[in-house]
Amino acid sequence: MTTTGFATVDWAAWGTAATLTLLALMFAGACAGSASGSVKVVRHLVIFRFARRELEQAVHPDAVLPVRVSGRVIGGQVLRSVLLYALLYLLVLAVGTFGLALDAGADAGGAGVFTTLGAAAACLGNVGPAFGELGPAGSYAPLGGASKVILGALMLLGRIKIVPLAVLLRRGYWRAQARPAHPALTSSSPHGSVNWIPDHACGCAG
Repeated sequence: MTTTGFATVDWAAWGTAATLTLLALMFAGACAGSASGSVKVVRHLVIFRFARRELEQAVHPDAVLPVRVSGRVIGGQVLRSVLLYALLYLLVLAVGTFGLALDAGADAGGAGVFTTLGAAAACLGNVGPAFGELGPAGSYAPLGGASKVILGALMLLGRIKIVPLAVLLRRGYWRAQARPAHPALTSSSPHGSVNWIPDHACGCAG
């Protein structure tokens, strides 16, 4: 799922199984570091390995079973950030779908529930076309103003990413930026700033 927004065929004619497969791929996205949207494959891999570790831990409570990806141990902070991002992604998707369904319900010619789910997933994942009348052969133009605002917000969250935007909207973040920095935290070293944290550790990258 490249999330380029282009389509070469109307997949609405492919049948239910193909439609559900495409909907599932909207949550996969591409690899880490790419410009694609959605959750990204590496986060799904981390979640899968974490779930498998928890199941094995239930069978062997005393076993030490670190979560590994490509031979590297994934720390607890990274695991928390990945799980947080996935939960926030599903929460935003659910709220967006609910808002679209309410707006469609207020309109006699509104889209169906599956169509609204597909539209929310397509915009949050920056996929482009959705399903039904919002698919490659259709357009988002017939939607109401409220639906377009919701879809625009989902596109913004999907492109900028949920966690960085949520941090920017917090009052505490701006208060912390306004405070004078402590000399011990701003001193430099041969390796750079002492309070540097990699993007992948906070879930902000990709």
